[in-house]
Order: sequence, then C-alpha cells, then structure tokens
Amino acid sequence: MKYDKRKTDYEKLLIIKEYCETDIDRRGIIEKFKLRGDGSLMEWIRKFVDPNVKRVTEVKGRKIQLPPVPGSETLEQENARLRKELELAKLRIEGLEIMIDIAENELKIPIRKKSGAKQ
Repeated sequence: MKYDKRKTDYEKLLIIKEYCETDIDRRGIIEKFKLRGDGSLMEWIRKFVDPNVKRVTEVKGRKIQLPPVPGSETLEQENARLRKELELAKLRIEGLEIMIDIAENELKIPIRKKSGAKQ
C-alpha cells in the first residue's frame, strides 16, 4: 500500500472530522486515507483539536468546526476584489503613462514605439 506523504492542513482537518463524526474506527480511517498509522492521526488531533488528548479515541463523537475552504469566496466578494484590482491596475497604467510623457518631454528621448517605424 502506498502512503500519501503530503496532506494540507485542511485535508488533515477533514480526516479528523470524518473520524470524530462517523462510526468508522481508526483502522478504517488509516486504510481509507492511506495514513502511516495512529501516530499521524494522533499528532493531527493534538495539533488541531486538543493538545491535551492522550488517546485517539478520546475525540470520538466530538463535533469539529472546519474553517472555510481556502479560496472559496462568494461571488460578491470576488467581484469586489477584482474591481479593486482593476482600479489599481488602471491607476498604475495612468502613472506610467505620465512618467513616459514627462521623460519624453524633458529628456527629448522617444520612448514609445512609433507606428510604421523602419526596423
């Protein structure tokens, strides 16, 4: 059996939640998610649920509150974020255009490519 070495914190929380809130025993969880053994599960429980837990079975039956899925934002939030990014990008472009105009006027150096120029 091949073990999955890398799991995100969110995946670890999902595994702990499934163990606590279902009737699957720890051997079943270990086999289902291809964990290395009780040590991994115990370590995650101490890290995410309760550092004072002495045995894996002590958390059975607890309700685990999961944080929101990373990257899941409502459409309104995403729309507001993208509008702000667009506004900042437009301001940046405007600033760069002004810098180019000033440099061309003061230094008398053509910076923008002229259309139809010979190469």
